[in-house]
Order: sequence, then C-alpha cells, then structure tokens
Amino acid sequence: MEQPFDGLDEMLRMPSPTKSREERPLLVESLPASQQQQAQQLAETIDVLNFEKMLAYGSDAQLALSRFSNHLLAQIQRKEQTGVSNVLEQLTDTLEQINPQSLQPQQGGFLKKFFKKSPPPVQQLMSKYKRVSVQIDRLAIQLERSKLMLLRDLTMLDTLFEQNKQYFDALNLYIAAAEIKRNDLLYEYIPQLEADVARSEDPMAQQQLKDWYAAIERFEARIYDLEMARMMTIQNAPQIRLIQETSRTLADKIQTSVQTAIPIWKTQISLTLTLHEQQKSLRQHAQLDDISNLLETKNPEMLALAQRGDIYDTHTQLLANIQDTIALERKQLETKKNLQLHTSDAPLSRMAKRQQP
Repeated sequence: MEQPFDGLDEMLRMPSPTKSREERPLLVESLPASQQQQAQQLAETIDVLNFEKMLAYGSDAQLALSRFSNHLLAQIQRKEQTGVSNVLEQLTDTLEQINPQSLQPQQGGFLKKFFKKSPPPVQQLMSKYKRVSVQIDRLAIQLERSKLMLLRDLTMLDTLFEQNKQYFDALNLYIAAAEIKRNDLLYEYIPQLEADVARSEDPMAQQQLKDWYAAIERFEARIYDLEMARMMTIQNAPQIRLIQETSRTLADKIQTSVQTAIPIWKTQISLTLTLHEQQKSLRQHAQLDDISNLLETKNPEMLALAQRGDIYDTHTQLLANIQDTIALERKQLETKKNLQLHTSDAPLSRMAKRQQP
C-alpha cells in the first residue's frame, strides 16, 4: 500500500512551546505565503484588552482537537480487536496435532525406522490430517477476516492522521497571528505608550499602561496554551503512523501465512501421506528389503516431490512464522497502549477546559 505524503517532517520541524520567544524566529516566517497572509489578516482582528475575546481566541481549534483526542482514544480502546493472536494460538495448537517426524522418509531405507516404531496406520494418519486440515481452513478464514479489519483500520487511521494535520495547521495560524500581534505590541505600541505616559500629567495614564502589561501577560499565556495544543498534534502524528506501520506488517504476515505458508504445508503433508499409501500397496507385492528399490523404479516422480522439501522444516517454519506474527500483534497492542497513555494524559489548555460543556 502506497503511503501518501503526509507532511510529518514539516510538523516535526515546528518549534516546541516556550515562553522565551526572543531566541527563535517568528512562526509566520516558516508558513507558506498564503498562510502568512491569513496570519497577518487575523492578527489585525486581535483585541488583547478584550478578555472574553482572548478566552475565545483559538478555542475552536483547541476544542476540536480535544474532541479528536477523545475519538482517537476511543478508536484505540475499542473492544473490537482483530483477535489475530487468539486465532494464531489456535492454529499453533491445531498444527501440533500433526507430528511431522512420523511422516518423514528415513535414511537407510524408506520409512525403515517408521515401521520399527509401530506407527499409526496410514488411514488413521489420513483421517487425522483431514480433520486438522478442516480446522486449519476455518482458522485461515478467520485470519483473512482479521486482515480485512487491519486494512479497514489503516483507512481509519489515515483519516485520523489527516484530521490531526488539519488541527495542526489551524493552530499554526492562530499562533502565527498571535506572535505578529505580540511583536507589534511589544516593539511598537507599548514603547510609544510608555513614552506618552512618561510625558503625560494624566493620573490614569499609568493605570492604563499597567492594564496593557497585564493584558499582554495574559496574551502570552494564551499563546503558550495554543503551542501546547499544537504539540499534542505533533506527538500524535508519529504515533498514528507507527500503529499503521505495524498494522501493515501484520497484514502482510497474515497474507503470507494464509496464501503461501499454509498451502505449502498442506501440499507437503498430502504428498507424504500419498507416499505412505504407495508404500502400503508396495508392501503387498514385495519384501520390506526391496521397498527402496521398488519406489525408485516405480515412483521416481513421487520421490522427487518428497525430496524437494522437508516436511519437518516446512512445519517448523510455519510455526515460527505464526509465533513471529503473534509477537508482532503484541507489539502493535503495546504501541496502541502507549498512544492511549499519551492521549489520555495530554494536557488540555486551561482556557479550553473552562469552555467545555
């Protein structure tokens, strides 16, 4: 599945929240030209002295982000899980009902050791294989359903990632406009006001200046709140992508098991059991000491197929692949758990909290 450009690098380059802004350039300088113009226009509408407007400034993006965080948390907490591990553990138990050692051709005479150990009759082995094969087919169907759930989750996470990016962009705009307004106040308006107050004989002028100082301090806190909210979006982005990456790998593993590993295993088991059946027929017409020669002369093609792959190795590799997939899903669940902790513990702005219903 092709991964679209998502602007993650751009988000990670954004500065961290800080109340000391003299050390870094204005955010507006890193925005595209169209957003720079929007930030300039928004800055002109900011009324720092209006406390209610300051409370509301950027709160729409913050509250939307808060709802988004709750939705994200609900998605990773939802009870409907893929259940891959449970299915794979059942598959492991089912596969272990077949002992590949008892099916292997032995050196020094085909199935020589097999007969010494009084193996179960071929029909019994065939019956067990058919029963196990039916169980494996059922579990393969469940794995296919789990894969479809993973693909659906990938689409859902893509949507959540894009929403997160939209909140990031909206908060960037609010922060950039606020920084423009702040600089205009600190470096143009306030110095001029301080000079006017120093020359003024109006006793209320000093109080007016103090009101401006207090308003700017509240404005600084508001900017910091918005920066903290934006940091949430920056932290969400790689976490969402990490869950997607493990989900993709898990889906690939499931597909490999269902479409490749299990069919190969079933084919080799069938071939081996067919050889057992051939041996039974040969035993009715020849001495045990001549079995190998008879097989070589009468069944060269079947022997070549049996030697093409070792059933024990195939069985072992399939079980190892299943264990790898179980470990991968556990890793995915751990990633979701970490994102859940991050999302539930993320600080919501003080002002946004006050405005929540």
